[in-house]
Amino acid sequence: MFLELFDRSFDRRVAEGSISPATKRNYRLALQRFFKVVQTHPRASEIFPKPLPDRMPSRPSPSLRKRRQSHNPLISNFYYFPLEKFPSELKSDIAIWHQSLLRLSGSPDRKPQPQPFGRSKHLSARERRLERERRRQLARDEGYEFTRPELPKLKRSTLNSYVDAIQRYMGWLVNVEEYSLTEITFSLLSDPTIVADYGTWLIEERGCTPGEPQKLVQAMLTFVKWKHFPTCRRGDWSDVPLVKTLTDLCRKYIREYRATKPARDSEKWATRNLTHAQTREVVDYLWQCCAPRKACGSKRPFFTQGFAFQVHLLVKFLTYAPVRQEELRKLIYGDTLLRVTDSDGIERYAVRLLEHKRSSTVQRPRYYPLPQILTPDLDRWIFEWRPKILAATETMETWLAGRGYSLKQHDQISCNLELARAGRLPKPVKNLEKYVFHRSTLLSAIQSRIDAWETVRDNARACKHTFLMMGHRDAKNFGLPYDQELEGYEPGCRSHLSGIVARHVASATLALFGKEYPLSPHNFRHIGARQVRIAEASVDAFSALVGHSPQTNQMYANQVTLEYDLIGDNVDNWWV
Repeated sequence: MFLELFDRSFDRRVAEGSISPATKRNYRLALQRFFKVVQTHPRASEIFPKPLPDRMPSRPSPSLRKRRQSHNPLISNFYYFPLEKFPSELKSDIAIWHQSLLRLSGSPDRKPQPQPFGRSKHLSARERRLERERRRQLARDEGYEFTRPELPKLKRSTLNSYVDAIQRYMGWLVNVEEYSLTEITFSLLSDPTIVADYGTWLIEERGCTPGEPQKLVQAMLTFVKWKHFPTCRRGDWSDVPLVKTLTDLCRKYIREYRATKPARDSEKWATRNLTHAQTREVVDYLWQCCAPRKACGSKRPFFTQGFAFQVHLLVKFLTYAPVRQEELRKLIYGDTLLRVTDSDGIERYAVRLLEHKRSSTVQRPRYYPLPQILTPDLDRWIFEWRPKILAATETMETWLAGRGYSLKQHDQISCNLELARAGRLPKPVKNLEKYVFHRSTLLSAIQSRIDAWETVRDNARACKHTFLMMGHRDAKNFGLPYDQELEGYEPGCRSHLSGIVARHVASATLALFGKEYPLSPHNFRHIGARQVRIAEASVDAFSALVGHSPQTNQMYANQVTLEYDLIGDNVDNWWV
């Protein structure tokens, strides 16, 4: 590209006679040699973006992480208890609790309390004394306003995770401990002895960390506080002994979690400890995986290629701006994702979020610019790929073609299956049973997409989010934003970005380095924190970009930096 610009410019100068052809030839040769050397630099792909190849590289399949199994084979792996099967009174309490804590007031219905009566010119001293006596009597009956507790204000995602924890706890009570639904009441559900036994089972039988029972205890604490809120008189909940007991149990799990965390981190980072330079290699590899043809040369379906570009963009985003995946899911062009021109006249994207993880702490929205290196890829996704993907759902034909199918193919497979079952295929096949099985599977896949088309079209028309599901797990989820609860699955089941990022990074690292590194979106924050330390960049600026404190940044860097690497060459002459 640069040599083409050079040729056009110098050809014009040669035609004008201001430069001789020999001068142009000498300059071009020197420039060509310079570019050849520069392109061997590790960061050359950032300066000179590689063109999209015609064929994608061979991509090995990563080994899928095994689902956590119980040590006891008699215990079913799935013990999640559906909310609709809860006892009616308990189900009603959970629904009211969930809605109550979502209110801005942060409390269930309660009579408004009289405010302290200030000194007024309109009341005499005797009237003020009578008013104080009235409030004193009210305090004896209901407690002083300033001594009453406050319920926590929780986000919807936090409450949803609490409900999920309670449903798993309920499943353990019914499926493992064999309690009948008539026995399970609020008192039994919040019994500290039973809660502690469940925590022991999670850690010893399920192999969970102490963080899992801690989450359940936090959920039960919130539930118990809400239940006793109308009668509680003390701001520290000291008149509700159950709160104190559950709080002590929660602190126990926190201590255990912190005590075992270094060992878990060491084990975890043994399979995730990539350098920032290696993550940039992964970005370059995933860019090559956006090629229009497979490694064997066959053409890839349009939606498959579009999904590959979305994955490439997600990983590149996390590499150069490792924000929380919650913020990635909330990106909407023109709303939370803006195109701006900075003070240097450079066009870039910026993110503005009114609600974010630390909004209740910092009491202000998040507004931050994105690295300019993301601008070309965001432009390509927002203005080219994404509109084409959504437009392809408008008709049945383009929707099926996006997956490499057609109605004609559907009819032909149906006809061949009928002939195969009747033993009248025009051409003989080696294994008729295997042929019928594979053809039936393909027909089922096409039929499921035909059945889902109207739902998909409506999803696409309503889609506003920058990143969207591509319907790999279920065709009818195509066009939905990530983290939306999925229909047709167990309650609480959602599609997350974590699995998509981890799976594709693991595949890329297996191809590049011969080993899987299944990075989650959060792991990129640790890698970025360590790179800031190595490059001696501004910790404050990076912390503001990713949305955590400088102290948290140092903690993340410490978790992935070995003492040997931290000391480096400073071991010599440190005493001088």
